[in-house]
Amino acid sequence: MSTPREQESQWVRDAADRDRRRRRAEAQARYRERNLDETRLKARLRMERLRERISYNPDLAATAAEQRRVSDAQYRERVRAKKFAIKFGERTLVEDYMPLHNIYGPYIVGHKFVWDNEAEKVQKRKKRK
Repeated sequence: MSTPREQESQWVRDAADRDRRRRRAEAQARYRERNLDETRLKARLRMERLRERISYNPDLAATAAEQRRVSDAQYRERVRAKKFAIKFGERTLVEDYMPLHNIYGPYIVGHKFVWDNEAEKVQKRKKRK
């Protein structure tokens, strides 16, 4: 028969909490790993099917090339705009200008702000001269 939680010593409660947190973290890691593997596999299969469809259809091949060109241009434009914003002191999320995933699955970049004080440093240097 286990004792009620209030009657256990603080040390026992802390150890139990630590153990529970560790087990939960391990379970989440296993789940996340399985999910990533499935995502990558599905993405790879999807790309292979797409390649097979495109390989024998010249119209589809041309369309895919055009879509790639357009999306690359849009991405470059977004990156340029965000870098410009950062250069002049605006706060920007990393996710806004870094892709979080490519066709093989997600890449976590991290949720943090990017601060770039280069513009301020340049201004200070100009004042010194």
